[in-house]
Amino acid sequence: PGGDAAPSGLDQHLQTPVVRRDWFVADRADGFCLLLETARPLRVRHSIDGGVRILGDLFERGTGQLAAPTVVCPTPQAGLDDLCMHLTSAYWGRYVVLQPDRAGDMAALRDPSGAVDCVTWRTGPVMIAASSIPDWLPSTLAPRLTLNWAAVSRFLVDPAAFGSRCGLDGVTSIDPGMIHWPSSERTPTAVWRPASFARAPARVSPVEARAAMVRVVDACVTAFSATAGPMLAEVSGGLDSSIVASGLVGAPTANVLQWVNFHAADLEGDERRYARVLAE
Repeated sequence: PGGDAAPSGLDQHLQTPVVRRDWFVADRADGFCLLLETARPLRVRHSIDGGVRILGDLFERGTGQLAAPTVVCPTPQAGLDDLCMHLTSAYWGRYVVLQPDRAGDMAALRDPSGAVDCVTWRTGPVMIAASSIPDWLPSTLAPRLTLNWAAVSRFLVDPAAFGSRCGLDGVTSIDPGMIHWPSSERTPTAVWRPASFARAPARVSPVEARAAMVRVVDACVTAFSATAGPMLAEVSGGLDSSIVASGLVGAPTANVLQWVNFHAADLEGDERRYARVLAE
């Protein structure tokens, strides 16, 4: 997206052969252009008024079916806050929400899982949101990147910080479950908090919850495998990959071409004995 001066300059860059070979224009509006990779393009959905784009996999909560191309928020005169709250309560998946405006600004949300990366930056009148920085991006549009040593130090102390922070200056990392507004005067809005989810009163017994957890995990694996196409599945021998593997075996949509195990030379990194038990 960009302001009044942006479309012509942006259009000039989008006509290069390099862009046409690997990327394509998926959506265009006043001051806005959406480019997707040709090999594996993200799905694009819109709000009912067409002003919000939802990029990625969005599934209906409860059914696991892919959401319709247009998402309707039940709140009358809904703003972006209402729409994002509706997305995190009625749907799940891996997606990014973008709301560009004609002034060249853009609000963005990453889904609570953070499965799709999203960073933003501004170069002159053009504001860009991306999950990666393509090598063909002209220097006039590319961010000026430098290492953020404070962030690198945090990563060494707390590896979990990788999920919500970027180790580079020059781009702004969108936190999962947060709406980032273009104005620095408006603080990010949390539409999903782990604490709120964990503190919600239990509606079923522990026995029912265990059975429901199995159903939810299997439904998630089935839904994701339906959008993945042919795949390689890693089986480390650990708990997480074993749960996913068992879900893939039972998923009618899964097309696993090969099961793969990676291991290290030490005992901590070698769980092949557990992987063999799973395979058997």
